[in-house]
Amino acid sequence: MKKDVFKPLVLASAITLALTSCSSSDDESDSNTGNNNNGNTTEVTGSAYAPNGSVASFHSATHPLFAWTSRLIFSPAIAAITGLQPVTGATVELIEIDDDGNQVGEVIATTSTSITGSYTLTIPSGVTLSGNLIVRITGNGNTEMRAQVVEQAVDITPVSEFVLQKFIADDTDLDQLTTASVVKLTGEVEEFDLTATADLSSMLAQLETEVGEFVDTSIDTITQVAGDTTALAGSYRLIGLSLGLHDDDMQYNVGTLGTDLYRDDFNVTSSGTGSVNIQLTRSESAWSNFTVFDNTVNLEYYADIETENETIPGTFSSSGILTVEGEFEEDIDGDYAWRFPASTLQFQKAATSDVFFGIFGDAGVRYQTVDTNNDGIKDALDPNQREGDEVFRELNILAKAPSDFSASDMSGTYGAVELAIEQDQSGMQHFKVATFSITFEGTSTFSATQSQYDEFERSFSTFQLTNGTDTESGGDGQLQVSSSGEITAIGGDDADGFFSADGSLMAIYESEFIDDSNPDDGAVNQVEYELMLALKQPASTISIASNTYRVQMLAQRWEGNATASVTTGFSSMLTVDATGSSATANLHIREAAKDSYTADVEASSEILVPQSITIEPNDGPGKRVITLTFEDGSVLKAIGSFNADGSTGIFKVRAGESAEAEPDTLGIMILQELSGG
Repeated sequence: MKKDVFKPLVLASAITLALTSCSSSDDESDSNTGNNNNGNTTEVTGSAYAPNGSVASFHSATHPLFAWTSRLIFSPAIAAITGLQPVTGATVELIEIDDDGNQVGEVIATTSTSITGSYTLTIPSGVTLSGNLIVRITGNGNTEMRAQVVEQAVDITPVSEFVLQKFIADDTDLDQLTTASVVKLTGEVEEFDLTATADLSSMLAQLETEVGEFVDTSIDTITQVAGDTTALAGSYRLIGLSLGLHDDDMQYNVGTLGTDLYRDDFNVTSSGTGSVNIQLTRSESAWSNFTVFDNTVNLEYYADIETENETIPGTFSSSGILTVEGEFEEDIDGDYAWRFPASTLQFQKAATSDVFFGIFGDAGVRYQTVDTNNDGIKDALDPNQREGDEVFRELNILAKAPSDFSASDMSGTYGAVELAIEQDQSGMQHFKVATFSITFEGTSTFSATQSQYDEFERSFSTFQLTNGTDTESGGDGQLQVSSSGEITAIGGDDADGFFSADGSLMAIYESEFIDDSNPDDGAVNQVEYELMLALKQPASTISIASNTYRVQMLAQRWEGNATASVTTGFSSMLTVDATGSSATANLHIREAAKDSYTADVEASSEILVPQSITIEPNDGPGKRVITLTFEDGSVLKAIGSFNADGSTGIFKVRAGESAEAEPDTLGIMILQELSGG
């Protein structure tokens, strides 16, 4: 399916929650044991739910789980957690906690759940509903299931416990949380279909894998300090690349690799402190599906240009983060329909220019459709006819457009990274990353160096890596650039691309098909995609010492016919030491993988802390080679360059099992210095 960055899919998962209570009673009772009095009181009602109706014992699900896709995604109206049963006869305690999750003072009030799992608890006068007021059920081994009492209807579930744990882990001021923020986040998590794991600890670990980053991103949005949006106003262009993995739930022995290159145009206006309106005015996209069945390929390519008029609200923080929140969506298109859970997209602004970068990981479920009114048109999704999962990993660049751009704004040398994809109907595929330099001498004429490249090439029966100098690249040429920074031609040939408002970023992109054999159904013989990003380099040596960078990476790992899309989460950080020659990092690595073209998509998420990171100069004042070595001996090498002040860097990535081994992973990495917006 075509991807749209502002209507994205988010991870959803197949988890069954299992939680058990250690006490049993068929009666619902209510007693206040804390600071109760006969003044005004408040009643809180709700229910406690867990698989098997217990809080301390679990038994494992029979279905294996994988991240970012769902066994069934329900709309908000029918959201459900499969397998939950009432927790009966459990003691419910009302307490206050500090921001570290520790109980403060005595238990305020207690009650018990009924045979239906429901409870009613009286909150004494003087106790205020807030994010640090908690209802708690305790099982064997002091296992707790808790929920925040921010309103009078509060269910106690594994999701409420998970959300509370995430607020605590993210150092949130619990008593400052609004009712709306807690209820909304809990509700969004509950929109995902959740199905049982073995026990509470493994279930919470699985929730971390499945929805942890989504919750972290949402909490980051809730706790952000509003930034000044006045200077953001203007016209923007977004270029994005999405890599998709589709499966069929092992029904037909069919699998698909999807590629989508898209360009969107926006007008951004300030709507108050920390708030913006983003008006989409134009969208352009080219997307293809490389679908494999029985070692044969069906290659389809489509392109679309649309005039748009849709306004999306966003927020902008003092730390330079632009956030756009989406809602649950259901799309119907002919024989198929898709369900997408809620989403939160975050773009990090470059420290010294109006350029934003964002890496997103999305997923949805594909279904068959049905004709509900017998008019010959399929008009509804059939939830009982799953067709498979679709998982996407995306790189997005959003840049403010100039209003009076000229050739002098290009003057200087740009360090470029290019990512290229090629696929054909015979089953041959190429995935290539390359670095090179482009120099302008105050005019639109440029000279480019030969590129240094790494390239995967595979068919159904062969696989190889090639690297070195591309002797056919480089040379002189001329750009045609408009006053709004649009690149319209290179060397007399039509081209697509743009410069950012300050000329610090250049982006050029291209997609094409070859030998269209049936234009009516999209079938083609070959497709090609190219995306080049280039930063203007410093004229003299710069220091990046003591800088902290957000790490955003999109990469592919190929091993024979196995494919994995690898990204870093938004919380991934790298801090350079005082010498500028080494660093430390904490990387949230997310992976969606298929063991073969037709295998199910499986996903994983882990935090990796490199054992060592070295940073070396590389033939130019802004160029660096960054080498990350991990505990298992694997090595990731990032080769590229920083911009004029060292606040943003773009690198090609190659990674392998050791320093001596050939890389099995290639991609692109963005480093952005953290600073105010």
